[in-house]
Amino acid sequence: MAVLAALRAGGTLESSAGALEMPVERLAAAALRDSEVQAALAGKPAEEQLRARRRDFLTALKETDGDRSLAAWSVALDELESVEWLADPAYAAQEELLLTAVAERACRPRRQIGDELLDRAADLLETGATITEAARSVGVATGTLRSRSEEHPRLAAALPPKR
Repeated sequence: MAVLAALRAGGTLESSAGALEMPVERLAAAALRDSEVQAALAGKPAEEQLRARRRDFLTALKETDGDRSLAAWSVALDELESVEWLADPAYAAQEELLLTAVAERACRPRRQIGDELLDRAADLLETGATITEAARSVGVATGTLRSRSEEHPRLAAALPPKR
């Protein structure tokens, strides 16, 4: 990546953006999404930059339920590079641990959400709680409250409108 090469050559945000003929704002936006670029901007050693890139990939791997291709795509990484990282035993152990947790989460039975729980969420909403607060309090996602409100009129009435 040309951005990383410019930063690793000792460039600042401004000089690297100028050398690459890109707006500083675009490079700064890339840094917000890319921990490797953040580490390079901070002058961290290349090994630390690589660890940051691997963390980004592991986070994406978790978010994509272990889908290596989608995770690589989401962090603009060549999937083969992520496979090569498995040669590092420490990294391979981290990835294995993460994939085991993802698999266990996928195998867990879905929690039953009864009317009592939906009534409790409606109570909270009626007393001024936000949808996020109500969902967190009863242990479900906000999307679950919205989808279940279709069959629970009191909850539907208590929910704020979608934005």
